[in-house]
Amino acid sequence: MVDLYGVKIDLQTLPVLPAALNKLIEVSSDKDLSNKEIAKIISLDSGITAKILSIANSALFGGVVPIIDLNTAVTRLGRNDVKTVAMTIYISQVLKKFTLSNIVIDKFWKHSLSVAFLARKIINFYDYKNEISEEELNYLYLSALMHDLGYIILDILAPTKFKEFIIHSKNYNISLFQAEQEIFQTSHSEEAAKLFRYWNLPDPIIEIMKHHHRPTLTKPQLRNLSNIIHVADHLTNLFGYEIFEDFPHEPVQSSIYNQFNFLDNSNSEENIFDDLKNQTELFLSFSELALSV
Repeated sequence: MVDLYGVKIDLQTLPVLPAALNKLIEVSSDKDLSNKEIAKIISLDSGITAKILSIANSALFGGVVPIIDLNTAVTRLGRNDVKTVAMTIYISQVLKKFTLSNIVIDKFWKHSLSVAFLARKIINFYDYKNEISEEELNYLYLSALMHDLGYIILDILAPTKFKEFIIHSKNYNISLFQAEQEIFQTSHSEEAAKLFRYWNLPDPIIEIMKHHHRPTLTKPQLRNLSNIIHVADHLTNLFGYEIFEDFPHEPVQSSIYNQFNFLDNSNSEENIFDDLKNQTELFLSFSELALSV
């Protein structure tokens, strides 16, 4: 039993992560892993295997010559992309198992995908990008994709309480993050950390996700990744991919935002943001097609 938002619950009643995803996360930073070994892990889940093969054979990846084995599919998609696609599909399937009262799952999913995509894109503008190791980058996408999962937990366990802190946010014109802290003395990221531990996710993913609203609380060696997700979350809301519309957002921390150089000699910040927004829209369209093939 564990206490989530003040509700005693047996975590075994919540959906679990597929074994193949746990294994894929476990080996995600292993450079020596062969394409054949990656394919073997993905093949543990027949549904995901079929989806990966469909994507590899789709026009999205120039599938002219039919592919019938997973090893070749991994080669066509690329090692990093196939892991990203697999993780995206896994999390999408987990979310579909939840019954929600207050969250529109399509909006939640688009917000999560946007943050994950932008987290990878804005690294190029980050002053300390050279300090981020390849191993750390492997945690970034999944941490961003799952950063707001705590909201899902609350809507499942206590939909009435969820509505309470939404009303509190509107009545006092404060962010949802601040409202849940005032109502529950906790946050969606702190509560999600408890579920992530049950799922046996790596400690870096838990640490990054837990402090994405307050990156300065992150352990120093992982703070760069929390900073990136913090700003990616801000840009996602700015671009209109909010989970909840017409609510005040937690302001981006200026000391962190100033570590990003969204200006160059040829482009204004506005032009760069327009370009990032257009790329995000294309990514969401691609993801929708990929998940439907």
